[in-house]
Amino acid sequence: IATTLMKSLPDDVDLYHVGETRFALIYREETGALHDDIASALLARMGEPFVTEGGITVQLQAHAGLVRFHCTQPETTDVLRMATTALYQAEAEQRPWAWYSPEFDMPHKRAFALLRAIPSSLAHGEFRLVYQPKLNLHTARISGVEALARWRHPKFGDVSPAEFVELMERTTLIHEFTEWVLHKALEQQSIWRAQGIDLTIAVNVSSRNLEHPMFLQMLRNACALYRIHPQTLRLECTENAVMTGTLTAATLEAVRAMDIAISLDDFGVGYSNLSCLHSMPVEILKLDQTLIKHIATDERAFTLIQSLISMGHSLGYRMLAEGVETAEVLDLLKHHGCDAAQGYYISRPLEAEAIPAFMQASRGPNFQG
Repeated sequence: IATTLMKSLPDDVDLYHVGETRFALIYREETGALHDDIASALLARMGEPFVTEGGITVQLQAHAGLVRFHCTQPETTDVLRMATTALYQAEAEQRPWAWYSPEFDMPHKRAFALLRAIPSSLAHGEFRLVYQPKLNLHTARISGVEALARWRHPKFGDVSPAEFVELMERTTLIHEFTEWVLHKALEQQSIWRAQGIDLTIAVNVSSRNLEHPMFLQMLRNACALYRIHPQTLRLECTENAVMTGTLTAATLEAVRAMDIAISLDDFGVGYSNLSCLHSMPVEILKLDQTLIKHIATDERAFTLIQSLISMGHSLGYRMLAEGVETAEVLDLLKHHGCDAAQGYYISRPLEAEAIPAFMQASRGPNFQG
């Protein structure tokens, strides 16, 4: 592809390989050619079928992003990202090429700024963990918490986990971040234990974490550092993470061998391959809140949840419902054998220092659980 492109360029235009499937080139404004025509001609050339050395005919669907800039330090610093944004716009709108648009760039500029800020925000305490209690429906006691990350950025304010976790999962930052979450959560668990509060703690991990060669060692080191018994730790993974391949499966089997329980998050709304359920190294199926929300008012939703709880139990899983927001929903789940629940009706996510008082109140006779 590089050879084909270079043959199509004037002698004074260099070609740069800037990504796995991306090339960049710089035209001077004084070339006299219309830049739209240059882009159209290049894309037309790249769209022609060509034959590889192995005799295979290949036809590409190429897109281009264009941006004008001056060769000064402030502009050259950001020009490649701006050209990439224009490329994204061309792909999104299914056009051959697009000029850079500041309006289209706003979310990309924010994403870029957030990604650049993550390492320093971790170092300066702008991230913190909050903890959402989980209610054991058989004992009516709080048995554990889920650690949830929060980020208050000095410029952007509170940034949603849905936004910053998705950004990090595209980069290697997800490994540093998950390690930070794990250490903070286990450190807090050890503090509670010293106060006489015994709770399991759940930490969310991504498929990229599970594929990292040092992930298991990181888990062992963190448990050893805070003297946490692995049986009190839970790892929460999405269906996508659990079903991504043999490397992930081997990691999950090793996690289970360490006595760490694995929860399958968002169960029932992803890509569940039911034939895989009997062999997954998972102990807990976490019923997604979108399935739980309407079971008190929608008979079909209620029947579905009954069926999922029954199926899960028959396969040896414990069933946990998330997103419980009313007493009616909680009562239905208890009556039909769900093992545990979490949600705003039980408790919103709490700051670490609020957990002891919450635990004391939850042991009282008037606790809503």
